[in-house]
Formats: sequence, C-alpha cells, structure tokens
Amino acid sequence: MPDPVVRTGGPATDFPTMSTGDTTTSTPAGWYTDPSDGTRSRQWDGTAWTDLVRPGRTASGRPALTDGFFRLGTTVQVLLVVTGVASGLTGIVSVWAYQLLSGWADDPSRVDEDLAGRLDVLVALLSLARYGLFAATGIAFVTWQYRAYCSDRVDPRMLRRGSGWAVAGWVVPVVSFWFPRRSMLDLWRGSRATRGLPPDDLPYTRFDTWWGTWLTMTVLGYLSDRVAQRPETLGTVSTVRALAVSEALSAAAGIAAVVAAALAVGVVRGITETLRRPVTSSPLPALDTTGQHG
Repeated sequence: MPDPVVRTGGPATDFPTMSTGDTTTSTPAGWYTDPSDGTRSRQWDGTAWTDLVRPGRTASGRPALTDGFFRLGTTVQVLLVVTGVASGLTGIVSVWAYQLLSGWADDPSRVDEDLAGRLDVLVALLSLARYGLFAATGIAFVTWQYRAYCSDRVDPRMLRRGSGWAVAGWVVPVVSFWFPRRSMLDLWRGSRATRGLPPDDLPYTRFDTWWGTWLTMTVLGYLSDRVAQRPETLGTVSTVRALAVSEALSAAAGIAAVVAAALAVGVVRGITETLRRPVTSSPLPALDTTGQHG
C-alpha cells in the first residue's frame, strides 16, 4: 500500500523558490525530508516546496524517521533503566549469597539446607527476570540503532560500515568486541553532520566508558556462569567455595551492568534528541511558514 499523501493547506506559492542569480536550482522534483518536521517527507516540485506531505522514504532512498522512532527511543531508555535496576537487585542478592557461601565454606557445620534451597530459587528467578529484560532491551536497542542508521537524518558518509553490521556487529564472534562501539560512534557523528554540528560534543570518553563497562559486565558474567557450572575450574577448592566466588563475580557484573545501563541511557538520549533537530545541511531551502493559510 503506498504511503498516504496529505495536503497541509498552504498553496505551493507560499514556499520559497531556490535560485542562484537568475538560475533556478537543479535539485530535481521529488520527496525530501520536510524542513519543518523531520518525521515526514514533503514534495519539492523542482522550484518550491508544495503543500503535500507523507511519511516514508525520501528522494535519497533512505527512510524518513517517524514519530514511532522517537517513541522507540524513549522505550529503549526506559528498558535500560529497568534493566539497570534489576541488575542492581541481582548484585545485592549476589553479595548476600557470597557472604552465606563463604561462611559455609569456612565452617561446613553452619550449612542451612532450607536456606540454601530458598537461595537457589531466588537466584534462579532473578536471573530469569534479568535475562528476559536483557533480551527485550537488546531487541529494542538494536531496532532503534538500525532504524537510525538507515535513516535520511544521518549522513551516510560518516558510517564506516553497512547497516547490516549495526545488527550483526553485536552477535558475530570476535568483532562484537569493538564493532558496536564503532557503529554507535559513527551514528553519533552522522546525526550531527546533517545539522552542521561539531562531531565531538559528546566526548569519546563517554562511548569508551560505556563500552568498557559493557565488556566488563559481559566478561564477569561469563566467568561467574563458568565457575558455577564447573567448580573444578578453580582447582581443588570446595564446591561451596567455588559457588561463593561465582556469586562475587556475579555481584561485580551487576555493578558493571548498572553503570553500563546508565551510560547507555545518556548515549541513546543524546543521539535521539539530535535526530529530532531539523536537518540543516540540505541542498533545499528552509520551509517558510509565515505565509501559510490555516
């Protein structure tokens, strides 16, 4: 089904023509990002803006961002906050579990089987909830990133890799250690280039700190799971002691996850708010709305 075309009410003569001296611009007629509303496209008739608007792709072939994208950006930020809170709770429980298990490892006579059973259930439930939140947040985050990456509001010259890597970079072994950070940095620079803004207003250190804490969380979580599943990894220590070490690693991973989530919120908000701003580096003139009729 084709995109619906809406007439905004102002005649085409209300919009400025673009010329250089006596020569009219060579920009061809077509659908371009609406200078007054970046979430839609407006028709350019070759000499002036018309009063016809629609959602969808622009003349560049890159899709225009709609209100749904910005709502998705808000959803991603909310999910990141919830995931950070859940990770913090998991970290607190892991600290408690570490203290219990360490005491039991020092004095096996203090082991409380009932308490140990309840602890296992609590840890399992929290882990299930956290992994579910991680999955939901990851899907929303990657969808948001991909849509921004492909949009006409990002300068493609700033994107070092194709849009497929905006998704694949998170899951392909080895390259997943640095591709996502590079893709997000390119997205930031590309979103600012179309608005004539300097690329480094959001310091590199923010991206590096976010990505560093994310990698730290990932490595600590992996080590925690490995020690819990294979206590012999630690050599001759008792199983209870190995489980205590696993919970200590889990607590550290929880702290890293809280920091990573907080920094990710800032990164997503910064890019989303930049994409809300009107595109300024366009070959077409700004839309003059002073003479439009209601």
